[in-house]
Amino acid sequence: MNGKDKTAFVLGATADIGIGLCERLLADEWTVIGAGRDATRIAALDSHPAFRFIACDLSSRESTAGAVGEFAALKSSWSLFVSSAGTMEPIGRFFDLDFDAWERSVTVNATAQLRVLHGLWPFRADAPHIMFMAGGGTNNPFTNYSAYC
Repeated sequence: MNGKDKTAFVLGATADIGIGLCERLLADEWTVIGAGRDATRIAALDSHPAFRFIACDLSSRESTAGAVGEFAALKSSWSLFVSSAGTMEPIGRFFDLDFDAWERSVTVNATAQLRVLHGLWPFRADAPHIMFMAGGGTNNPFTNYSAYC
């Protein structure tokens, strides 16, 4: 990608993988818009001139809409969308779990991430790249399951 197209939107930027992605992209001279719940976890990145934080709680439609609106206000485009967001809760056998808790987890781990991408789509650069990271692994059977898996 050429220099003008190197803007990444990292969803889940305040968790371990997201923080690492932001640091790596910044080291590779990307402009990074990091979105997540807890800005204090990435306070060290706030001083980087190519980094901007946008608050986004995937469990809240209002928060996801607000994050999309805040990006729109930047009058920018993105060429890379990475989602490393997710929650492991609840963990257990599906029929032993509270269904509302399971549904909230599916929202955070799937549909809310897609909602953000859908909202950001009009602001994409030509030929954008999109990556969703999934957890739980698929090589071994699980004793217990979560919606993250």
